[in-house]
Amino acid sequence: MRYVIGLNVISDNGKNVAFAIFLVAIITLSTISVSFGLQSSKAISSEGRISYLIGYKYGVCFHAWVEYNSNTKAILSNLSGIWVRSDWKSTSFMISWKNDMKQMGIKVLGIINYVTLNWKDFNLTDWEKLVKNVVKDAPDVDAWEIWNEPDVQKFQLGYMDGTPEHYFEMLKIAYNIIKNETSALVVGPAISSSGLQTDWLQRLVTLGALNYLDVVSIHLYYDTMSDNQRYLTQVRSIVGDKPIWVTEIGKPSAITRTEEFQNNYLKTNFDPQTGLNADKLFWYELVDNPSLSGSYEGYFGLVRTDYTFKPSYYSFKSLIG
Repeated sequence: MRYVIGLNVISDNGKNVAFAIFLVAIITLSTISVSFGLQSSKAISSEGRISYLIGYKYGVCFHAWVEYNSNTKAILSNLSGIWVRSDWKSTSFMISWKNDMKQMGIKVLGIINYVTLNWKDFNLTDWEKLVKNVVKDAPDVDAWEIWNEPDVQKFQLGYMDGTPEHYFEMLKIAYNIIKNETSALVVGPAISSSGLQTDWLQRLVTLGALNYLDVVSIHLYYDTMSDNQRYLTQVRSIVGDKPIWVTEIGKPSAITRTEEFQNNYLKTNFDPQTGLNADKLFWYELVDNPSLSGSYEGYFGLVRTDYTFKPSYYSFKSLIG
């Protein structure tokens, strides 16, 4: 991009001097090093970096492969300007869902994980093939999160044995494929907050994971905002200035909690001025689904099973206008 700037020089007596100095500034955007923590062989423009990392502050989690229907489509159509995070399945249904989100002005964070694998055993060769196929089928997904809570036993499968070392090998493969083929962000490791998994994260960072991550993702489920912030601060001390997205945070509105408690929890943690200082916050989740997630986790939704809105929905909606 070239900018030509004309400069008139004025003499003491107020008359224009009979010459002009032209300053030619040639700025090649592709060679400017903008420190947003992005490393990509297919560079995202500076405007794109700002859009991904500064705009679209809030998001929701959603099991698109089982929960997307005419009711949830109508709900999402009123939430333009957010992110939606979903496990990814390589089906035409998911491609159609992703296209709908694009038309609604919603960014997609797809998770390549055990759901993508259909809960089947796998090795690194299988993983490489899987990621290549996923990226080929959906090259315009905005960001990919690599696995979900690899530190939690119930989500460990095949080569993903729960160790930072195995996660690191999977991350490197996924990062190189995604960056060679798309301009999507690579997000991870989506570790849980149970047991303060900072030791796990520190081991991963020591291996060199920050070279293969655009964004560090964590999950927060502590009862108070101060405890959530304490854990977030510990993570920040490990990952430095790398962007941090909280890709799951929430509380249920039933069983042991109430809708009022859930709403206050969301407002406290998501408050733009006094809430958590993460780069992005994703509420878990959009809609109640006890048949999928169980009697406790199944009531984290902003929306009830009959698709009516809880108080927390209105609080979330107010954040995006």
